[in-house]
Amino acid sequence: MNLYMISFDLDAPGQDYSKVEGAIKRLDPKALRVLTTTWLVATTVGYMEVGNAVCAAMDSSDDLFVGQLGVGGSWFGFSDREDAAIRDKIKNG
Repeated sequence: MNLYMISFDLDAPGQDYSKVEGAIKRLDPKALRVLTTTWLVATTVGYMEVGNAVCAAMDSSDDLFVGQLGVGGSWFGFSDREDAAIRDKIKNG
């Protein structure tokens, strides 16, 4: 299982975020939203497949970042519940 951070910006006004979120949830039904448009996703597919799946739900003017996580991370400003969920996702996928 691979763990990815997906972050995106939908540039045009009135964009439909649910299409992109749906593509993310199809990759990992338990995907964790950590910021407004940043997600942690555990899946067996590679990073290019993740990027292609999410891009298919976006417009050509939008931006996407997909990074594979390996060891851990650093974050600030989350509640105890959110912190625990992030730690669990990183540890267990």
